[in-house]
Amino acid sequence: MSYSYRVYGVDYPYSLLSLLAFVFMIVGSALSVYGYIRFMEGAVEKTRKRRR
Repeated sequence: MSYSYRVYGVDYPYSLLSLLAFVFMIVGSALSVYGYIRFMEGAVEKTRKRRR
């Protein structure tokens, strides 16, 4: 008894761009969190100045 099979490799032309897009997504998420934290720090400072 013998078996034979064929394997086909598919090269997607935009697969490297998906890795780049993933990195941009991570960086964008980090920047948005950083911006939100900075915004909240500014809002807290304004509230503290009003109370004094």
